[in-house]
Amino acid sequence: MKIRDLFENIGSDLESDLNDLLAIAKGNGLNEIETSRIVQQLMDMGYSVSPESVVTLIQQSGQASDASLEMITFSPALEPEQTDAESSADKVEDMAINSGMKGIQK
Repeated sequence: MKIRDLFENIGSDLESDLNDLLAIAKGNGLNEIETSRIVQQLMDMGYSVSPESVVTLIQQSGQASDASLEMITFSPALEPEQTDAESSADKVEDMAINSGMKGIQK
């Protein structure tokens, strides 16, 4: 294995683990998290990172609406559109009928 390949793998593993940590934080309903907590988690996973490098990675990935040395702020979650169950059922029924008719017409 080439040294370049090794460093590329470490970089992609770091990005993947960072994205996982951010997704977990967002999934737990956090709107923001201290940068130092993410840095510590990554260090516990064996990475040698600084707050500056983590902020740079986050800014490049777009995983957060704002990232500073103190805090990482997530974009607010989009609210799903409210639809009533009956109109959704009608849409599904129409799609099923259309799909069935395509099979018959061939």
